[in-house]
Amino acid sequence: MHKQEITDIIIRCLSGDASDADQQQLKEWFEADEKHQMFFDRLAATQDVDALYDIHHEVDVDKAWESFLQNHNYQEPQTKKRNWWRYAATILLLFVAGGGLWYLQYTKVVPPVISEEVQHAMYQSKESGKQAAEVDVLSEELNIIDEPFEVTDVVLQPKSKKDHSSAFTLQSSLSKEQLLTARRITTKHDKEFWVTLDDGTLVHLNYNTRLIYPEKFGKDNRNVILEGEAYFMVAKDKSRQFVVHTPQGDIHVYGTEFNVKTAGLEGDDALSETNIVLVKGSVGVTPQNGKELMMKPGEQCKISDTQCVVENVDVEPYVAWNTGTFVFENCPLETALKVLSHWYGFNVVYLNEDIKKERITGDFDKYIKPNQLLDAISKSSGLMIRRENNTIFIK
Repeated sequence: MHKQEITDIIIRCLSGDASDADQQQLKEWFEADEKHQMFFDRLAATQDVDALYDIHHEVDVDKAWESFLQNHNYQEPQTKKRNWWRYAATILLLFVAGGGLWYLQYTKVVPPVISEEVQHAMYQSKESGKQAAEVDVLSEELNIIDEPFEVTDVVLQPKSKKDHSSAFTLQSSLSKEQLLTARRITTKHDKEFWVTLDDGTLVHLNYNTRLIYPEKFGKDNRNVILEGEAYFMVAKDKSRQFVVHTPQGDIHVYGTEFNVKTAGLEGDDALSETNIVLVKGSVGVTPQNGKELMMKPGEQCKISDTQCVVENVDVEPYVAWNTGTFVFENCPLETALKVLSHWYGFNVVYLNEDIKKERITGDFDKYIKPNQLLDAISKSSGLMIRRENNTIFIK
């Protein structure tokens, strides 16, 4: 059988377009030599057969063969031997093409798909003046020790005395160059911020949050540092793992969407643990002194310095805040109003202490005016709410 003919039959079989006649000829080719079956099985492991087929038909096999002979100082064998060598060259080309496709697929970066809801929330945030943050370069405040920089100890000091956030040491794979160009984004108590990283990853920072990231990710890794709360929509890149470093441990990303909350940047948001909620994909959580624990979508992991506790959780509230909605489900009034007072910048006065324990359920648009929100809460809870400047009174 001619080399071009069997090659075309193999490609058609692998891509699912083979006729009965093709199947029969392939069977006869297998029976002629057991190595043919072995070759076919190896070729079948190539991931993108359709693309391989396209490349194969763009390759001028005769030209490639002549180039092969010239580059290796071969003299073309005669008759039967010549046909075998030319056939072998075709096989080699197929494997090279397949390997190239695998490499391109492996190193391909796929940005996250941004839904219309998220795009609308970004627009509303900007229009309402909520999209704001301080952005600066980290290099001036880094205390870099332990040269050279294979594993660098980076001590992050609080920006001011107001920041309660304790400094922590990060064992990082960031290079010296990355550290010197690292960006730090900090949101205030009543702001949020969306930032797109070098690889296309979209990160939504909640209030009182700090994110540190390199201007350019390295060839082998993607590392960021988080204090506060953020929703991550991570770009897919099989060749470079995405890692979120927190004071309690690291989050190794194998999937796409998840929410992370650590201690915030002000004392009343202090947490002794880091909470991770996985919405889509897969992540591995590693406490500073523990082993990696894999999470599944719909799970929440609470990590301290020594352990992880995993439980099932409703992911809707976490997805909702990312798309512009406050979701409270049988939530203590005091907890709900703590969130809202941060967002709108008002103080809360309870005229009766027992009111704090009242439960509230409802979904509220983050971008409506404060008076509209307070009216909605009053109607849904039956409480009387009065506002004077930046203070609200509840009874």
